Amino acid sequence: MFLTFIKELKRRILEERLYDLSAQLAYYFLMSIFPFLLLAVTLLGYLPISGENILRLIEPYAPANTYALVEYNLSIVLGKQQDGIFSISLLITLYLASIAFQSVIRILNNAYQVEQDKSFIMQWILGVLLMFGLLFAVVVSLMLPVFGRVIGGFVFSLLGMIHFFYEVWIWLRWLISSFVLFMVFLSVYKFAPNIKIRFKEALPGALFATVGWQLSSLGFAYYVSLNNYSHIYGNLGGLIVLVGWFYLTALILILGGMINATLSQIKMMQGEKK
Repeated sequence: MFLTFIKELKRRILEERLYDLSAQLAYYFLMSIFPFLLLAVTLLGYLPISGENILRLIEPYAPANTYALVEYNLSIVLGKQQDGIFSISLLITLYLASIAFQSVIRILNNAYQVEQDKSFIMQWILGVLLMFGLLFAVVVSLMLPVFGRVIGGFVFSLLGMIHFFYEVWIWLRWLISSFVLFMVFLSVYKFAPNIKIRFKEALPGALFATVGWQLSSLGFAYYVSLNNYSHIYGNLGGLIVLVGWFYLTALILILGGMINATLSQIKMMQGEKK
């Protein structure tokens, strides 16, 4: 079973050109990131959450150059928006922010070898829904640490263990962010493909993507910290690192979907033999 899975997964990686698809999706991520952050900051303005809190959410995983680039460009966009110089319709913002999600839908449909019979409007709506699902996850991941720390600090203070609480809080925040990230991947693998998928069938890819993305992102951030890309690319160093980080993210996301599709195909073949 395991050897069959590895062999079939390897075949899919080569035939479906995983690395080319990752480069394509990385480009869409680059096109979508700033409209998404702009939309997120605008909507979260109605909640007691600042744009700085959103940026802190990605700071542990993003390389320093990447984080600085995102922070700088977002501040410019928000500044122009507040001054009335920069204006963009909500419809265009939603479309740009959902581009990456629409690409994910197409890629996962190819992984499951199913046709996309939805109209462009339906694809766009599904992309927007997935985008707002991610936005909801961002809200939860921002709110839980804030209120969780207050509630946890209060409970542990009653038990006389306040110092112990702050020692374990770092791990609790990591577990919370990991759970939210896992739910995002699980939702994408469950609802994006144009085929009925049960939650337990989407579970393997979601687990792989959650662990793989966190480890690879932290490893990539450490690797980038050892190399100064501005010596090679000049002012484009931050952008190159950002694209590299998106490429790694896309690679993990697509591979998680291929894992689910491969397991589904093997299960189907075994069922036919019986």
